[in-house]
Amino acid sequence: MGPVKSTLTSEQYDELYHLLRLISNIGDPEETGAVNDLISHILGGGDYWGLINYSAYYGHRFIAADAVKAIKETGWDFSRIVELGAGLGWFGAEISARYAMLPVVTVDKRTWPSVTMVADLETEVGLEMLASELRPTDLIVMCDFLHCIDDPQELLVRLNTWPLAILEYYPEKSSRRLSYSIQIARYGATPLSSVDFSGMLFPEGREVKRVHIEPYELMLVEPEKEGSSV
Repeated sequence: MGPVKSTLTSEQYDELYHLLRLISNIGDPEETGAVNDLISHILGGGDYWGLINYSAYYGHRFIAADAVKAIKETGWDFSRIVELGAGLGWFGAEISARYAMLPVVTVDKRTWPSVTMVADLETEVGLEMLASELRPTDLIVMCDFLHCIDDPQELLVRLNTWPLAILEYYPEKSSRRLSYSIQIARYGATPLSSVDFSGMLFPEGREVKRVHIEPYELMLVEPEKEGSSV
């Protein structure tokens, strides 16, 4: 057997082994399932069902409370939540739970069990379907979605009269951002940059507030006062 090549040090392997032991020792089925799902996606060549299960677990546990708090601080008045690229719809569900159970519309191109509207938002047909569904008093939300589509700016221009709450993975450590960029590039996705988060994605006249919830960046985008809808 020849020399083993690896990007990890022995210390990193030891830490990985330690963390997996901790999870196994606690023995929580939900946590164990989430970790197994993540491993299946990362090392198994793209298990998207595993990915959305893990994302929902992580979002509910670590991101939701701070994200919804920031949304409430905007003072936005809305009567319904529309989640794009929803997966299992954890983000919209968490907002709804803290807003007296407002109705939620979940949109995704895949027919996940929780999806209420199947539409590919990278096609004109899908965008027209979304346009026919949206109401003036909707809040539009998304998590880990913009980096998955070829032209996020085109979508955002069409949503210029709605308030937006957008979560994207953007950890503080540059090494984590780099490993993430390389990993998602294997599936044709492009991560957002710090320039994008500064507001370059959005049309002029829209105020963008950034809230960092490690390892996510939450962008709260005010609706344009005047402009065309979808």
